[in-house]
Amino acid sequence: MSGEDEKKTALESVVSETASASPTATSAATTDTEPPVATPGTTTRAPQPTTAAPAPPVPKTPAPKVYRGRGDKVVKFRPVITDSLLMTTSWTGADGNITIYALSPDGDEDDLLVNAIESYSGQALFNPQGSEVAGLKIEGGGSWTVKLASLTTAKRWNGSGTYSGKSDGVVNVASSFDPLDSIEFVSTNSDSNVTMYAYDSDGDADLVVNDIGNFKGEHLVPNDSVLFVINSDGRWTIKKT
Repeated sequence: MSGEDEKKTALESVVSETASASPTATSAATTDTEPPVATPGTTTRAPQPTTAAPAPPVPKTPAPKVYRGRGDKVVKFRPVITDSLLMTTSWTGADGNITIYALSPDGDEDDLLVNAIESYSGQALFNPQGSEVAGLKIEGGGSWTVKLASLTTAKRWNGSGTYSGKSDGVVNVASSFDPLDSIEFVSTNSDSNVTMYAYDSDGDADLVVNDIGNFKGEHLVPNDSVLFVINSDGRWTIKKT
């Protein structure tokens, strides 16, 4: 598979999972027919029963991978990870800045996945472009747990009502927005930068929200969005407008 193919399928599992979760109901029509009439000199054979083809197996969601440790650590992936995943991190006992970087096969720092102070609990989009990730560079005191799971486990929002969250979060919004749809984003209990990126199925992102502290505003959403990725140190709500 080429690199371009890998990129194009990076977040498509979110789209396919959302589609399969809402099957379309169909009804079978019933038609009354006259019984066959025997013709002299001919033999009427009863139709033979047919066996329905078995349904294709449903792909299993891979089991999450969990990493635990204390303090600074380099977690190495063998083999490298090329999937886009949902990363959930919990961190306790730290008394300063804590960070997690994704590492390339050359050992270079790529995406900054976690950047917080002291205790932390949140989610991040791991490897949205479907490239090769060779490890994680974890820095900070205290104890931490990192879980990498299928993106299909991200919480789903279909655009109805108000979606509420806190800290960093990843939300599945596949097939929820049409052209010119917008959202009201409200941030509370925050004293730092707050952002929300909308990702399409290719793993490309648009910056939708970018503000500081507590605020409320209306923002246009790309209609091809499949994931919202929010970075915040406070609480937030999203409502379609």
